[in-house]
Amino acid sequence: IATALVAASLGAGPALGNTPVANALYAENIVKGWINFKGTTTASIYGSYNVTSLSRGSLGAYQITWDRDFAATPYAVAGACTINTARGGFVTLSLATPFAVGVTDIQAFYEDGVNRDADVVTLIAVGAQ
Repeated sequence: IATALVAASLGAGPALGNTPVANALYAENIVKGWINFKGTTTASIYGSYNVTSLSRGSLGAYQITWDRDFAATPYAVAGACTINTARGGFVTLSLATPFAVGVTDIQAFYEDGVNRDADVVTLIAVGAQ
């Protein structure tokens, strides 16, 4: 359990390339945004934090617009999805769109590598803002 929020510039910390102090939170390792959404043709947000909007560009392709942009790229994102309510799918960054500080483009697909609309997609983002 974290016992304090520690400025990374003080003492040892991840910003200095050192091992973080045990049981401390750093601005760099706190989730800066998350979204849980319905990814079908009429994509809609179930819940989110630091998200301005969601759009579906094409089959299994989505764009999340962050309310507060990240300070720079890269930042880290991780996601998961369910497709056809019974099968797990995969979420990855879109290879067709460059990484940007204000938006994250992702794709949902089955293990066969084919883009599919997802019933539920979850995504978190961590990085400097």
